[in-house]
Order: sequence, then structure tokens, then C-alpha cells
Amino acid sequence: MAGGQEYIRESICMVRYNHDGTVNNYLRLADYDSQAQDIPFLWLDPGRWIDKNDPDDPATLYSMSITSNSERFSSDFVRLRWRPNPSKPNRPTVIDPFDFHNSSYDTNPRGLIEVVYLTDNNAALSEMLSVGFEYQGRPAERILLVYKRHKKNMLEATMLQSSKFEFQNGRAKLRKYMHDGKVTAPCFIINEDDVLVLTRQFGEKTARMLYSKATLPDPKGTIPIRPFEDYADDYLKWYCDQSGFNYSKDERQRIAALFKETISSPTTLETYAGGPLNEHDEQLYSRVVQRLIHADDDLMNRIISHVLAADESFHRKCLEVVLTSKDQEIEERNKTLQQIENRIREKNIMLSSLKQREADDEAKHSKSVEELSQLDQQIKMTRRNEDEVLKELENNVALKIGLRSVVRNMPTATDSPIDSIPLPCPLSGASKKAEPGVEAGGTLIGNLKDSGIYAIGEISTEKLSDGLLATMAATRFLAMDSSFCCSIANSLSFTISGKPAYHVAVPIDWTNADTVLEKANQVDCTVLVIDNIIDTMNEGLLFSLVRSGTDKTIVFPIGARGNLKLLAPELWERIFYVPTDGFMQDPSDEMLAQYKAKDLSDIEQVEFKPKNKESLDENLQDTLPNNALVLPCKILEAFRRNSAKTDEQQKKKRNERFPAMDNRSSAHSGLCLRRTERNDDLRQKHR
Repeated sequence: MAGGQEYIRESICMVRYNHDGTVNNYLRLADYDSQAQDIPFLWLDPGRWIDKNDPDDPATLYSMSITSNSERFSSDFVRLRWRPNPSKPNRPTVIDPFDFHNSSYDTNPRGLIEVVYLTDNNAALSEMLSVGFEYQGRPAERILLVYKRHKKNMLEATMLQSSKFEFQNGRAKLRKYMHDGKVTAPCFIINEDDVLVLTRQFGEKTARMLYSKATLPDPKGTIPIRPFEDYADDYLKWYCDQSGFNYSKDERQRIAALFKETISSPTTLETYAGGPLNEHDEQLYSRVVQRLIHADDDLMNRIISHVLAADESFHRKCLEVVLTSKDQEIEERNKTLQQIENRIREKNIMLSSLKQREADDEAKHSKSVEELSQLDQQIKMTRRNEDEVLKELENNVALKIGLRSVVRNMPTATDSPIDSIPLPCPLSGASKKAEPGVEAGGTLIGNLKDSGIYAIGEISTEKLSDGLLATMAATRFLAMDSSFCCSIANSLSFTISGKPAYHVAVPIDWTNADTVLEKANQVDCTVLVIDNIIDTMNEGLLFSLVRSGTDKTIVFPIGARGNLKLLAPELWERIFYVPTDGFMQDPSDEMLAQYKAKDLSDIEQVEFKPKNKESLDENLQDTLPNNALVLPCKILEAFRRNSAKTDEQQKKKRNERFPAMDNRSSAHSGLCLRRTERNDDLRQKHR
């Protein structure tokens, strides 16, 4: 199709709404083809590729006038005329049917059939139509109701005009009084492939559907669409109005009940008519039931007039059934009984109202007591929270004021020369260097384990290694507990470059990040530990470092984690806090080196094991951090080893002094030995 040919098109469109319920635009569903025979419109593929520069195939139509006058359309499906707009291909020119300058045209898409599925309900179709079913939006002129699956991919359906339905509060049901008075509707067998499912809009529970063809196949019989009792009520109401019979509302209700009982009797219509009925007579008799409740309705007069108005036999039988034995005495008794029943009903209503009021008062009282108790609890909790917040605020303010006081009283180093910052020095510690051909993560795990870092509980050293590598992919600035800082920094450095990490301590209140980085560039390091920043609340230097764009990985030790909440939260956009709560560290190599240097090699070095934590008191485990439990565990283990060693030495001495004693006299000899040692001690004291 040549782009931009300016001739008038006609399309079937569906209204598209905004979230607030206003109309947004009109979605093109199909284009009319005046030369087509069976299907006068060509359906558009909703999944087709839309070229926004093609004026002949716009996705939507929009016009301010049509959008603002959308309520004048009777359906959400409209027929619009438009003209391609080469200057704005995605905004075609819509011919406004409400503009008096244009010739008006029919906006109702004739031949369009909307499809509604009722297959999820097991009730009869007449019952579903009488009770109602869920429906949203404004329907098309004709509705195809699918009520049963016939065979594979085949559906049973019946078609009704949308004017026969009432649409209220998101539901649709068949009107009670209809002019045609039809009991049944034709049944059609359709192919489910001919049902088009439209894109669901905002707020719609189910998608809207259309029948892709303009005509239905030949009907396969009929199906009831209304209960027969409704027609009986309508007919009795109409007859009483026509005959001029005066009756009260209560009498009308009793007559209706009697007539319903008559209709539900086993006597069939054929028995009543005296023989089988042909199809024409059956259709005529099916139209005789309507009109009882609303006295001002005139819906069925035209149909019943030419069928039953002159049937005196039918009138007489109705009167015999409904009005037999209605003499004056029965009428008076019924009136008296009705008055008594009304009084009893009124008293019962008053009694029920009083009981309901009493129950409501008791419920309100209970609710008030419960609300009062909840408010009291909330007040107590609020006061506790208030005290805790105030206490924490006082502690934070005192801590921050104290830190600032310390910083002010110490000599400032902001304007000091570059020599005020020492040259970074390598960290001590044995860490395995990166090996060629070995994955970086595996080397980091080995380095962490060599540094004496142990995992407890469900956390593993492998997870710490994976977390560190993932963190390195996102940022170069890490903050961690000072107990683990040097070991983790060394492990990372050996993993990355095969060289140790470096450490530097900046003066308090130093703010020149360039000087710190210049000193760091003088040494060959990839990981740098910078001390005295977070613990002194030096936010200015922190901001300068994270904005510096350095290629080194910088680690900030944390000595007091209580200071973290005093830092500006914006810092944590670039700095990641490495959690180490599930780990412990045993600095055994450093202690052993110190003992050897001081000629204390006779002291046996105790290696920490995570299972030693179970030997500590539970209160101690709940009070101290995990890493603070390493020292008590090692001391306790060393004490146990020394005690066992002392006992072994004493036993060895006893065996050397009394080698011939058997096992039975060993206890006695030990006692004697202890007494002898005690006497020796007493003699030494006496002297």
C-alpha cells in the first residue's frame, strides 16, 4: 500500500482508558473492506510490527473532541473514519462525527459480535442469566454467550441483544420484563479458533473477546433463557390489569404464590391443552407469562392481545384456580389474620431492633475496652521507645562532642607538609602468594585460612572469599573490623598481585586526600590500609578519597562499630562494610614469633579451633563478639593442658619413688607421698 495516500478509511476501534477512568485513545482492531462478501472487516494482528513512520497503519486513533465525547457512544467498540497524516504518521486525522461541519456517519460497528464465556459456572443458562454474571465495560450490540464446551475446540453458545441486559456494579443480568416474551433462544456450535482475545486493559479482571466472523453458523436447536415461573408472574399481573380486578398488595402476593404452585404442578402444557402442540403453538404459549409486580409496566400487552385476549376458556380456568371460594367471610377473616400478623411482625421487629441495639452496645463497649487497653500498651511502648531513643541520642551526641573535642585539642595536620604523613609500610603476616594457573578465588580461600580466619556456624570461609571477590567487582573501598582488617587486606593483596598489603596512619583531622594517595603511589602496593579515619569521624577525608578515582583497593579499619551510625549515610554509597560476625581469627604465628624472640620457647603454643567455643560459658558467648572469644578459648585450653601436664609429672615422680608398689597400694602410697611433702613444707616454714 503506498504510504500517505489521503483517502478516507473506516476502522473498528476499542476505547482504551487511563488509570483514572478517562479515555486515552482508540485502539484499531480491524479495517472495513467494502468489497468483501463474508467478512466486511479485516482483523489486524495485535502483535504486528508498528512502523511509526507509516501513515497508513497507525496503532491508535486520537481526537480531542471524540475523546471528550466518548460517553455519547453506546459501546466500547466504535466505528471511526480517518485519513492518513503524512506530516505526523502516528497521529492520523480522525473525522469527528459530532462536528456539524462534517457529514455525520454511523459510529456503531454493525455486525460486530462480542463473546462472553460462562463455562466456569455449572448452573443452567436460564439461572445464570436471571442471577447475573460478572461483566465490565460497555458491550457491543450483540453478545454471544458461551455456556458449554461441545467437543474439542467447539463451543455451544447463544446470541442475545445487549439491550436485553441490565449492567450494574460490574454485573450483567437479563431484564425481567422483555417485549418479545421469548422463553428460548437459538443455540449455535462455533469454533473456538474464531474467538479473538483482546489485550486486557488496566482494572479488567478478564479480557474482552470478539467473534471474528460477521455471521454465525446455522442454529442447532434452542435453549431456555428464563425460568418459566417468571412468565407466569408476568401473565397473571397482565391479566388482572386487563380484567379490572381490584386487589391489594397482600392479595396479589397470595395469588402469585398460588399461581406459582399451579405452574409447578405435574400437569404438563400438552395435558392442559388437550393434546400435543406443534412448534407454532408452543411458541405462542411460551409468550403468555408476564407482568405481575409492577402495575405501571406495559411490556407484553401487544403480544398477549393477539394470542389470549379472546380465549375465554383459558380465562375461565385461570379464574377458577385463582379466585375460587373468595367470599366475604373468608376475606374478613383473612384481613383480621393479616392485621394480627402485621402487629406480631412489628413487635418482633421492635424486639429484634432492641436486641440488636443491646448487642451493638455490648460490642462497642468491648471494643472500647480493647482499644483502651491497646492504647495503654502503645503509650507504655512509646514511652519506652522514647526513653531508648533519647538515651541513644544523648549517647551519640556525647560521643560526637567528645570526638570533636579530642580532635580540637590535638594539633591539626591539615596544613602540614607532605612529610607529616609517613611512607606506607608493608603489613606483616604469612600469606600464600598467587600461583600461576590457580583460580583467584581458590588462592584467596587459602590465604584467608593461612591467616588464621575460621568460620563458625553455617557460614564458611568460601562464602567470605566469594563475597570479597564480588565486592571487588563493585567498589575499591572496603570497611571492616580492625581485628580482621590486616589479614583480609594481606590475603587480597597476595591474591591480586602476589605482594603484601601496605599500611599507613594519617594524622587526626587530615583532609588532603591527594597527599595520602601521593605517598601510596611511592610504594608498590595494590591494597592499602588507611588508619585513623573512621574511628576519628574524618568524613571530609573519606569523601575526598571515594571521589579520587584511585586504582588502589583501600581498606578502612573499624575499631569501634558504634561510630558507624554517626557517619554520613551518603558515604556508604561507595564504601562497603564487610561483615565478619560469623568468623574468628587466631593470631598464633605472631604470638609464637614473639615468644621465640623473648626466649620463651618453653611456653607451648595453643592452636585455636572453632569447636573450643562450646567449652565457654553460654553467658560469655552471648555477651562478647565471636572474635573476642578466641582469647578466652585459648587460655582455657592452655590451662587444661598445663593442668594435665602437671598431673602427669606428679604421677611420674610417684612412680619413680615407689616403683615396686602394685596398683592396689598406689592410692595409699600417693597419700603418703602427699603427707611427706606436706611435712617437708612445714619443716621448711618452721626453720
